[in-house]
Amino acid sequence: MARDFAAAEAMLAPWLAAQLPAGSLRKLLRQAREDRPRLHGFSVSENTAITFNDLREGLEDVSQITEENFRAWLCVEFYPDPDLHAGVDLSYKLWVAVVALENRLAAGYLQPDA
Repeated sequence: MARDFAAAEAMLAPWLAAQLPAGSLRKLLRQAREDRPRLHGFSVSENTAITFNDLREGLEDVSQITEENFRAWLCVEFYPDPDLHAGVDLSYKLWVAVVALENRLAAGYLQPDA
């Protein structure tokens, strides 16, 4: 929301950060938003129906996520400013696999979903 992409990238697991060349998190999120209005708010919810095994079966290249480090599958929904009357209720969703690293939680996988 604050457009602090350096701080957002610091919350990525090392393997995910290594897959994204400099500036590509910003590009990834811009592509997810497409031509929808800029973000104004967000909500985060956990999808407890998704287990580690579901995650492994349903997604590509999640080899760094293990049963031991997997903590949650979150849905982050980003909303446009309602005062814009843009005709859309949702700018985009970002699915996030949260993993436990040695000293912090991190995003181990990102999947935008418009």
